[in-house]
Amino acid sequence: MPLREYQQRTHDSLYEYFATHEEGHPILPLPTGAGKSHILAAFIQSALAGWPTTRLAVMSHVKEIVEQDLEKVAPLLPKATLGVCSAGLGKKQTQQPVIFGSVGTMVNCAAELGHRDMVLIDEAHTVPHKQGGRYWDTLDQLWDINPRMRVVGLTATPFRTNGGWLHKGDARLFTDLLPGVEITELLREGWLSPLVPRATANEVDTTGLSIVNGDFKSADLDEYMTEPDRIRSALDEACELGKDRKSWLVFCCTIRHAIAVMMDLRQRGIEAACITGQTDLADRRQRIRDFKNGDLKCLVNVNVLTTGFDAPRTDLIIGLRPTCSPVLHVQMAGRGMRLSPETGKENCLYLDFSGNVVRHGPLNALKIRDQGDRKYKPREAADTKTCPECQTIQSLENELCELCGFEFPLRESAHATTSGNTELVVMDTAPKLVQIAIDAVELLRHQKQGKPDSVRVNYLSGWTVYSSWVCPDHPGFAANKAVSWWTQRTGETLTAEQLSANYVLENVERVRAPAAISVLVDPTGKEYPSVKQELEEAAVAGLVRGDGNVLMRPDEREQELEAEEPPF
Repeated sequence: MPLREYQQRTHDSLYEYFATHEEGHPILPLPTGAGKSHILAAFIQSALAGWPTTRLAVMSHVKEIVEQDLEKVAPLLPKATLGVCSAGLGKKQTQQPVIFGSVGTMVNCAAELGHRDMVLIDEAHTVPHKQGGRYWDTLDQLWDINPRMRVVGLTATPFRTNGGWLHKGDARLFTDLLPGVEITELLREGWLSPLVPRATANEVDTTGLSIVNGDFKSADLDEYMTEPDRIRSALDEACELGKDRKSWLVFCCTIRHAIAVMMDLRQRGIEAACITGQTDLADRRQRIRDFKNGDLKCLVNVNVLTTGFDAPRTDLIIGLRPTCSPVLHVQMAGRGMRLSPETGKENCLYLDFSGNVVRHGPLNALKIRDQGDRKYKPREAADTKTCPECQTIQSLENELCELCGFEFPLRESAHATTSGNTELVVMDTAPKLVQIAIDAVELLRHQKQGKPDSVRVNYLSGWTVYSSWVCPDHPGFAANKAVSWWTQRTGETLTAEQLSANYVLENVERVRAPAAISVLVDPTGKEYPSVKQELEEAAVAGLVRGDGNVLMRPDEREQELEAEEPPF
């Protein structure tokens, strides 16, 4: 299979590195879905073609990754070239020029592997930062044979499980981070399915949970997350928001938690199965096969489906596993970013009931601390904000919502003073939900370069205008939301394919206007007032003023505004 442009670029970056660095062990960061195995296969093939005496080893921490990588490489090389050293796969081969193996097996026969010019470690984030353990023991034995052996790490998460970059710190194995490829590039070029991390009404409070070895204590998570009302309320919301999604993947904290979640889903009539580390191997394979084929709607898991698991049709992730680990956060969220055009998948909705997106940031704007940064606290929030229109969580730097195109207002400085160690807030900064009487409603075309047209809904109350956006021409969640909006306000049922911004604007007189709206107001002024709900529809159909007169069509109103003199 020919390499994509970015795959060829990252493949070439390895050779450029070795041409300019006589020493060093680089990391090649490749997001989930980038085709890491294809790049690995191409590198091995070109290395053996250019230097036939090259001897390589490819290591990973589990046999599933070994199988996955071997599947991509085997068709490209003569059979005699490849060997497998993995007890889980029932083989212990050590003499072939290229050996694929699991570190748990290779550590016990490293001397038999003999001279190796290079070791490539897949899922390199599993290598411990401090020396010791199976990876370090294996490498030390191989360095005894060839002190000039180089090591390359491949991973979607080039940072440690408890935070910190893999190539930084005094005792690190890896020395440099290669450019790799960014998630934003893969999304822009259409190689990944967009992930839509949505803020949820049900959120966890982890302030009372203990942290052990850089993550929340399992026993505390089990007690907190398995509380029946907490499960019930989260799944109430998940089932409503995800009702149009076809393939649900759920991440839980413990086995007890996962079983409770599965049973709750089954009681709701949702076909769900559960897999954990204790699940019989044959049952695990069958449940995964059913999920991938679409014969099983929901698969609940605990610490099983984070690495080496590809189920492209996944279009809903339900996150019920809080974690301080940015690695685990990326692994869980990334399971929904594979493409699946044959199933009609446009994106993957990520319902984060665990606070992980706020804690670590969106996948394209992660908060990663440097090794030795004592100011870092696992519970600290990353720089994120939530779109008031579609509730998508995204980077604080975004000027436009990635999903619906909402324009975020410029942020102002906080209204606060500091005295000693006590911060005194001058204003009450808690957002307030207020009801606003509406005089009129208008619908206008909203255009942004490079984005489909949307409809701006202006609610006029005196001289104040409150706005929301309807985006029928945007993909996925935004289009479905627009369909619901149109049905509720006109009584007409259309599909996402039938509804468009043009259709809405050509039929504005059919839209029923509300008498009032519910608005979330930020007293600090840092966030624009967010329209939350329309209240009590007015008696007159169409766009109306408070006196019952029909408001003129948007194009006529625009012409009138252009002709008016300024009122001062």
